[in-house]
Amino acid sequence: RQAHSTLTRPSQDIPALQVSTTANPRMEVLIGKGTHRERLHQLIDQAEAYLLICSYRLEDLDIVTKIAEKARQIPVWILTDFSDQVQDRVDKTLEKGLAPNPDYGNADLKKQACLRALAQAGVSFRSGQFHLKTYISEKTAYLGSCNLTGGSLGRNGEAGLLWSHTPQHQELIDYFGYLWSAKTQVTAIPSPIGWQVRSISRPNRGAPPPITLLDAYGVKQDLDRELQRFAQNPQGRLRIYTRNFDPTFHQINLLRHLQPQIFCVHYNTSPLGCRAVPILHFKVILLGDQTAYHGSQDFSFGQGCFVELTYKTQKADEVRLIALNLCNLD
Repeated sequence: RQAHSTLTRPSQDIPALQVSTTANPRMEVLIGKGTHRERLHQLIDQAEAYLLICSYRLEDLDIVTKIAEKARQIPVWILTDFSDQVQDRVDKTLEKGLAPNPDYGNADLKKQACLRALAQAGVSFRSGQFHLKTYISEKTAYLGSCNLTGGSLGRNGEAGLLWSHTPQHQELIDYFGYLWSAKTQVTAIPSPIGWQVRSISRPNRGAPPPITLLDAYGVKQDLDRELQRFAQNPQGRLRIYTRNFDPTFHQINLLRHLQPQIFCVHYNTSPLGCRAVPILHFKVILLGDQTAYHGSQDFSFGQGCFVELTYKTQKADEVRLIALNLCNLD
């Protein structure tokens, strides 16, 4: 790994990309265990103009190889978390033959294989504190909980929404472009000796105005308001599906009186009871039949600085469709 150098201009700028308005708009809900691999394969295979890929982790060689092959045909832009800590573990520890950290060793070996596949195809990528998972072509856009890992694609319960030729499709494209130019920290470029990692000079560019998609700060503010309204006039059940449950003190006080159903797998920092669901990785909140939140953000607002993205809908048909796909976990 070479020393960082500053780029005066970001490389591989993303041009203005527009969704076709002549095709029929469509939304699909994808929730379950082992449901995502085939659908994401289709998204990648059917892309004819470009691919925009953002995954917190890149560890599934099968699908990363498919992305690398597609990059030989069309432009592909990739965002992931490749921090100094990850680089040190993957590029140095493993290459020097040292015993890997048992907490990360297997995952780092998978990352190394995926990075090798990208390097062989000449695919560079950018790194930042990205926890959102979105995969976009000119035909379809995905937003949800599924990382490009074997666990997400095969073993975990994951949830995602797919849009084709809708405002959300265009909104995801625009937001990805903002992250690429304004929220990346380094670019990793393949070279004959590995990866050249260079710092990026980022423009002072504001985020696109939210329409239906909320960042981590926006979803917290919005959720607090909706919980307050729901507490005044509860209609139906309040259901929370999250890997980690770390509500704020204010949220705990609101939730105490609402008796929510909380499905959680990893940790619960609150005094509220949760139902353990071992395979659960997705992040969905349902306020009766009125409001749904669906995306990459856990119900975890105590701390954190990752880039997240959540879709909020109050369309009755969409809320019902999401609820229907969750019924097998109740």
